[in-house]
Amino acid sequence: MEFLKKKWVKSAICLALFTLFSVSLVITVQATIYEKYVRNNQRSRLQNQLALMLPDIRYNNNLIKSCGLYQDPQITNNEKYRIYTASFNNEVTGYIIQHMTNHGYSGEIVMLTSITPKGDIIKVSVMKHNETPGLGDIILQKSGQWLDQFIGANLSNRKYAVTKDGGDFTYTTGATITPRAVVNAEKDLLEYFLNHKRKFNLQGSCDGE
Repeated sequence: MEFLKKKWVKSAICLALFTLFSVSLVITVQATIYEKYVRNNQRSRLQNQLALMLPDIRYNNNLIKSCGLYQDPQITNNEKYRIYTASFNNEVTGYIIQHMTNHGYSGEIVMLTSITPKGDIIKVSVMKHNETPGLGDIILQKSGQWLDQFIGANLSNRKYAVTKDGGDFTYTTGATITPRAVVNAEKDLLEYFLNHKRKFNLQGSCDGE
C-alpha cells in the first residue's frame, strides 16, 4: 500500500510538472506570436506612413531598412532621431527626416519632413504635439491645409516667417506661436540639411537602436 501511495504521489508530481511546463510553453509561444504580430503591424503602419511622405517620388528600396540615426542639439534636442533614405536603382531620390522643436505653445512638436536631394520640401507631417485643440493643432490638419504651404518650399523661394512677421506662411488668428515654431523648425532643418548633407546619407536599419 505504501508503495502504491509513493507511486501515486510521484505520478501526481510528474503530471503537475508536465502540466506546468506545457502551460508555460503555451504562454511563451502565444506571447512570441503576439509580439511578432504587434511588431509586424507597427512596421506595416510605418511603411504606409513613410510612403505617404513621398508622393510622386520614385524609389524601389526598403525605406525601413534604409534608416539611420542622427543626433544634433539644433534639430533633435540631443535625442536620437531617424533619417529614411529613398532611392531608385541606388540613386537617392529623397529623404524623410524626423526632427523637432521645443517652441510650440505647449512645448515639444515632433515632425517628419521629406526633402529632395536638392533641398526642396516634399511634404511635412506632425507626429506628436501637445497643442490646444482648435487653435495650435491647426498644424495637424491632414486634408488640406496649413502644412501644404511647405510643399515645394526651399530656402530661396520662401521667406520663412508667418505673414504677421513679414513672411510667406499664413497663420490662424489667436494661434501664432505654433505656426511660427513649425516655420522656424523647417527653416532650421533645410539649413542643417544643406550644410551637413553627408550626414544624411545613412544606411542600415534603425531596429534595435
